[in-house]
Amino acid sequence: MNAEALLQEVSVARNSAGIKDLQIYLHIPFCASKCHFCDWVDDIPVTQLKSGPGVRRRYVESLCRQIEFWGPHLTAIGYRPSSIYWGGGTPTRLDVEDFRMVHRSLISAFDFSSLVQHTLESTPSEITEKKLECLESIGVNRLSYGVQSFDPDQLRRAGRAHSAEQAVEAVKLTRSAGITDINIDLISGFPDEDLATFKRTLDIAAGLEPTHISVYSYRATPRTMMAVQVNRGVRQALQLEAMIESYELAQDVLTRAGYTEYCFNYFAKGEDLKFSAGLYGYQLDGDIAGFGAGATSTIGGMSLSNQDTHLHRYIDSPLEFDSVKKFALEKPEMFFPLLGGALMTQEGLSFAKFEYVTGVPFAKAWAQPEIKAWFQYVENCGARLKFEADRIYSADREIHRVYLKNLTYTLNPALLQQLVSVS
Repeated sequence: MNAEALLQEVSVARNSAGIKDLQIYLHIPFCASKCHFCDWVDDIPVTQLKSGPGVRRRYVESLCRQIEFWGPHLTAIGYRPSSIYWGGGTPTRLDVEDFRMVHRSLISAFDFSSLVQHTLESTPSEITEKKLECLESIGVNRLSYGVQSFDPDQLRRAGRAHSAEQAVEAVKLTRSAGITDINIDLISGFPDEDLATFKRTLDIAAGLEPTHISVYSYRATPRTMMAVQVNRGVRQALQLEAMIESYELAQDVLTRAGYTEYCFNYFAKGEDLKFSAGLYGYQLDGDIAGFGAGATSTIGGMSLSNQDTHLHRYIDSPLEFDSVKKFALEKPEMFFPLLGGALMTQEGLSFAKFEYVTGVPFAKAWAQPEIKAWFQYVENCGARLKFEADRIYSADREIHRVYLKNLTYTLNPALLQQLVSVS
């Protein structure tokens, strides 16, 4: 399906009058190095991940072409972005002029009168005063730092290119630049990590008083270097109960420090709570327009995506997509990530929002054996789900135990078929 036909599909799906919320995601698939634990870039060749400034500039030019094509059409339909999120990879691998080019394309293509949050991811070693000055000037009002740990040994074993001291300094520099909304990413349950070591990391992170802290439980994704080390016995993976204990330590420490866990993995305080819950798409608060290789859009009842391994295909043809799928009852596996994400939040799965995003009434989805089997699987993992007239949500705040019991959003076909036959 060509770009014009896709736009027509979106227009038909969103033909009602009025302003429509939109979240913009910008994907930057470059890093200075390949971290040992990271499963977001495990399929990307190192040479591509570490592409030089020439390739990065060509990528930015293609990103601008895609934005400038889609933006005016989406604006005409009535979309007004409430958030922009630069993810990766490491967006700060771009230089100042790259950022300015993308910003010019964005403001020429969209109406940002409803913009609330403009976030950019970085690693502490990639940030400079010059880049921070540029980011603040183009409207970035939130920085998200991939710190992962403040322990020197864990940083070394994880293959991180920054030190604990650099992470602390990055937070200070960011505030000095006038950007006070800051997130720190941490990982709980690293192989061989004891609770005392992780608590020191949590205490340092909380002591910096960022507005937001994300705590992701380590997962041994097969092709990552750390998972290979675990499989070879070089490192010892934590058992399930130890993983749960590590995450619950984060809950305890951060709660005492004034943070609220509004969603599994995510803790916020103050003003950040007003918007964070919708930022990641888990609450299904409108459509998402993803730009770049590795980005996914969920818009007009469709899922449009590009693979980050197809970098040069994207550079040559940024208006094309590697995958175009319409949400349909015949493709129940498309719904699983949305269901899983929504159940991670305090609000849970809103039936009205589910229908808006997918175009499918939840009652019809619920009638599908695969969907019922998915929920049964979640309950088998220990979830106590509450079913109400307009939503489904977790009846307790122990949903982290469910997700840590090897719960995956996309069940393998054999297991799914087994669950369907049982139900």
